[in-house]
Amino acid sequence: MQHLILASNSKQRAIILETLKIPFTIIPANIQEKAIRHTNLKKQAVAIAQAKAQFVGHDHPGIIIAADTFNVVGTHVFEKPKDKKHAFHMLEELSGKESVCYTGYCYIDKQNKIFVADAVTIRVRFRDLSKTDIMRHVQTHPVTQWAAGFSPAYTDTLHLVASIQGSLTGFSHGLPLERIISLLKKSGFFV
Repeated sequence: MQHLILASNSKQRAIILETLKIPFTIIPANIQEKAIRHTNLKKQAVAIAQAKAQFVGHDHPGIIIAADTFNVVGTHVFEKPKDKKHAFHMLEELSGKESVCYTGYCYIDKQNKIFVADAVTIRVRFRDLSKTDIMRHVQTHPVTQWAAGFSPAYTDTLHLVASIQGSLTGFSHGLPLERIISLLKKSGFFV
């Protein structure tokens, strides 16, 4: 069986991949993500995921999995906040609104000639958040590590969200596991 590599430093992606009980190695891709731009953010998420996978796959044999996620409200992209104040303003802007989350992913299995670079789209409705709700969240969580200042991978942050439509793990952990499982089966893994 081939070696599996997660080309990401994301704790959430590693946690969700661990649920499959397949050994894997984490090798973060050292690329300049901000240099990859596209007018279509879904395509940008795919391009970044593909660049990460190809960067790691260049020097490491095995199956490479990479991903990238964007949260968008209207035309405003929510990436990782600079500080807690920035996170507060982001969450204030998301309050009561619908966000679109694009999670791009790339799967490379050279041995079996499998190459997939695609994205899932998730619609997220935030509940109406009071300033107290937001301040409590910002003060008690590592908000600068998460796009838009929150991570639905943790149960104590889920209260910010009213509903989602689309890939649960694409939203919660930044990796659409339903798509990855299908690809792993094609590569010969018993998932």
